[in-house]
Amino acid sequence: MPFSTGLLDPEFDNNVQGIRFRSATATLSANDEGDCQNKCEENHGGIATWVDIARECFCTTSQYGAILHKDAGYKGEASIITTDIPDLSGELVEYETSSITTFLQGGPVNTADLENIKLCKGTDGSGVCLTSTELASEMSSLPSPSVWDDKIESIVINGNYLVALFERVDYKGKCQGFFDSNNDFGDDPIGRCGCIVGNWGCHSCVSSYKIIPLAGSEN
Repeated sequence: MPFSTGLLDPEFDNNVQGIRFRSATATLSANDEGDCQNKCEENHGGIATWVDIARECFCTTSQYGAILHKDAGYKGEASIITTDIPDLSGELVEYETSSITTFLQGGPVNTADLENIKLCKGTDGSGVCLTSTELASEMSSLPSPSVWDDKIESIVINGNYLVALFERVDYKGKCQGFFDSNNDFGDDPIGRCGCIVGNWGCHSCVSSYKIIPLAGSEN
């Protein structure tokens, strides 16, 4: 899976002022030079190099991304960063990052990607689910707030995607990123809002989302 997580060294805790991403090279499966170029550009937004003798396709991309979390343990409010930003003062986390999740982006979101994601009212991907017809785009508030807000209890992810779920409709509040299906948000920060004592009063608090295809999610 093309992502990693980590806590920041004390020197950088709450002191990250900017972010810059290094380039990366991925090896893709391709039939010829044209196929190599198409897959690299469409799925990774990168520059293709085809080695005819070895029949190998290399795709160089600088499309790393990161989730900057305000709290340790990848919790609390977060900013999703997909391009170099020398000054984070205008971002939600500003200079208050305590943990970070990094990932290697794929191409833009399309209809085929949306068909691989389901947000469901029931646990285990059961109950009524939001599917591609209701997921308006790669980044949106949930439709029909009275029906869906604070009611998502599980997520189904087929393929390599980052799906970030936010507590508020403006992509603020608690944020949690998922790279795999999760059958029950009951033990996750995004599923434990409004808790009063122990587990009493806890509920899911998903109101908006963002979908990012990762490198390797070719369609």
